[in-house]
Amino acid sequence: MRFIALFIILFGLSLNIFLTNFDSNNIPSTEDTSNDFERDFPYSNLKNQALSSDNIYDGVGAPWNVTHYANRTDYNLPVSFSNGSYDMAEIPLGIDWTGYKLNASIKDLYDTRNWNNGTFDFGADDGTYGAGENDTSDILNNYQNWTFYDDDVGSYTNSMSGNYMDSSSAAGRESLELRMDGEYVFVSSQWWYGYNEGDKSWWNSSFNIPRGTVIDSELKFDINPNNLANFNSWDFSISLNNQQIYSTGTYSLQKLGEGNWHQFTIPQSVWTNQSNIFTSPIDGTKIPIEFAIEYVADTARYGTGFYHISYQQIFIDNVELRVKAEAKPSQIQLKLNDTSVNDVDWGRGTVEIQGNWQSSKVSANFSSDDSWDLGDFDIELETNLNLYALKNTPETSYETNPLSEGAKFTVQNNSLVSWESYAYFSVPTGYEENNMTLKFPTDVNITWVSEPQQPGINRLSLCDNSTAGLLLIPVNSISTTPDGFWKFEAKAPNYFETLQIFRNTTSTPTGNDWVQKTEFLSGDYINITAKITNSPLISGYIQQTSAQLHIRFPNGTIWTGQTQF
Repeated sequence: MRFIALFIILFGLSLNIFLTNFDSNNIPSTEDTSNDFERDFPYSNLKNQALSSDNIYDGVGAPWNVTHYANRTDYNLPVSFSNGSYDMAEIPLGIDWTGYKLNASIKDLYDTRNWNNGTFDFGADDGTYGAGENDTSDILNNYQNWTFYDDDVGSYTNSMSGNYMDSSSAAGRESLELRMDGEYVFVSSQWWYGYNEGDKSWWNSSFNIPRGTVIDSELKFDINPNNLANFNSWDFSISLNNQQIYSTGTYSLQKLGEGNWHQFTIPQSVWTNQSNIFTSPIDGTKIPIEFAIEYVADTARYGTGFYHISYQQIFIDNVELRVKAEAKPSQIQLKLNDTSVNDVDWGRGTVEIQGNWQSSKVSANFSSDDSWDLGDFDIELETNLNLYALKNTPETSYETNPLSEGAKFTVQNNSLVSWESYAYFSVPTGYEENNMTLKFPTDVNITWVSEPQQPGINRLSLCDNSTAGLLLIPVNSISTTPDGFWKFEAKAPNYFETLQIFRNTTSTPTGNDWVQKTEFLSGDYINITAKITNSPLISGYIQQTSAQLHIRFPNGTIWTGQTQF
């Protein structure tokens, strides 16, 4: 019985080599799979059953790993935030799905900010505010250089003043002065103040706007009409890029209230000239800005009895030009989830983020690390967000039931091992599954792939099985309605090569007394031997298999059996 028991073990070991399935708990990849066998033996007791009467053995082995890959795209999502803040979009993620990549394409990226110095608090006031002064040198600052100009024409000599005022002056704050004095003349036995048509004084500056196309803008400034006549012979005007965009009579300003500050906001939509202000792109263009007072009536002299006729004086402060224009992501240090967005063009960018998101929602957080000395700024954009996700549970089933975990096998003498398995397919709302991978032992050869809606058509030719142990299924190329159970069939080697039965009729069997036979009589000793293929896939793991032998009566019922591990 020792011999019989020994060869029973050998036979069983060889048989169960192909009854044992592999387990794969890792996400599929195309990495080296030379150590698959060691990893794929998780169980010491496999599901099995007895041989049928026709010598067919079938059962259920460990499941194969299936990973679903899907993605969704949310289009034209609006994003807006201010400096020091952020805006966030959320993308739903299905249960048991893991987000692994987020792509964002960005368009219509605009920032709105002031490009002019605004305040005049950074000058060096000389403390004097006399008529005819030009304080250009006092107003030098790190933002823009303002320069005072005047143009005195005609027969009257008119003094023009451009003082830099401070808070102790008549202006009450640090600001720029525009002043035009009439020439005090004695004509026809009385004193007059004379002005020439075209007399003008103005402050001028220039700046760059490193942006693309300008979408919109507005000019903001404060005016103090400190000393103005009560008729509109003078114009106060503003020019931008050498085009006049705003003009009003000084009497209109005076009526707002002399000696008080008044705030003006002039949107681009009401500028007197809009067409030639900004080039496209505006980047690299030097833009001049001008504030002026000009005598626009005919040359005349006015008697001293006219109200505030001796000079005209206006104070200017807080000049801002807020421009909404295309920006490049790098210019505003735009980030998505703390990852910098790459430039594509003006107003456009892209970014890709790798992750391991497992919550019910994936957050896309837009922010900016930009800082700006000329005030607050706003950012707005539209984005398409493409989230890629995967799911590797459940693993394959041996029947069309998600709870039937495993893979079904069938084997008989002198045949390959046949495998059959199913993968359940269902993606979250809004997602489209584009690929599925199936991971299995490297000695298994997939022979059939079919979709749920057309189970009778083999789609294997559309798949990629160039890597041993890995099948890539391009789901979106095979089916537009892929939900349901996908079926896989496969063949695997039979590592049991030969089975021989010997008979010994001697009363004390020895090694030389065995004869190979197919017929046996009562009282014979039986020696059953088997050979297992010498394969590196299994040679080191024999001890992890089970051996099972059943001897049956002609009617198929079991006479005796041996099982050993």
